[in-house]
Amino acid sequence: LDDNGGFQLGDLDVIAADSSMGKTSLVMNIAKNIGAKGKASMIYSMEMQSWQLAARLNAPKADTPANIIQYKNLTEIQYRSLQHAMEETDKLPIYFDDKSTISVDAIIASIRLNARKLGIKFFVIDYLQILSSVGSVENQEKFLGDVSRRLKNLAKELNVNITALSQLSRNLQDPRPTL
Repeated sequence: LDDNGGFQLGDLDVIAADSSMGKTSLVMNIAKNIGAKGKASMIYSMEMQSWQLAARLNAPKADTPANIIQYKNLTEIQYRSLQHAMEETDKLPIYFDDKSTISVDAIIASIRLNARKLGIKFFVIDYLQILSSVGSVENQEKFLGDVSRRLKNLAKELNVNITALSQLSRNLQDPRPTL
């Protein structure tokens, strides 16, 4: 999203990995770096609430793991470090949409609106397999193919980057990850 390369406008990127491998933390750091350059990001999360995402966003700067920030009593040093981190990230143009019932159509409409209204160029969908549709889904693979095509076309149309996170599944008989 800058002159040095990285995520390109008009692209749909998919970051896929096994569960709990840091996909969300990675895109939170990307959004933080984009925000530090004065550019806005929008994160759609069907898995986490906005306060959990904020903990992920602030954890590296606070030098405290996100799960400690979220669920434990902080020491005085951890609390001050978190406060300092929040003072920096609070100013960044990073927006969260954590409605767990959000559909593909609602996300597409929101991306259209926020790209035009707020000038956002980097959108993250966390994560693909949780997305719901307005109608019934008979074939998950066909549904995800259709969603991917629609998101790619939207990225091209609006000249934005859409990055979708995807969890890989593992077959007990074959441990290699698959989409």
